[in-house]
Amino acid sequence: MIIGAGLSGIGMGAALRRAGITDFVIFERADDVGGTLARQHLPGDRRRLPVFAYQFSYELKPDWSRFFPKGRR
Repeated sequence: MIIGAGLSGIGMGAALRRAGITDFVIFERADDVGGTLARQHLPGDRRRLPVFAYQFSYELKPDWSRFFPKGRR
């Protein structure tokens, strides 16, 4: 059981799958994935961390179109 579908929870699920463990569940109290960082809003509906912080070392995205990700509002 993984509590939270933020970056850490999703990362733990990915690590378990890479280790061959598929019998797990991820619980999230919000309506969508994203964790605490997805619910923090700054002026202009930007996020607090740069976009490259929202990726995993084994799945890099080198061509981000902006430095701070936009929100969902």
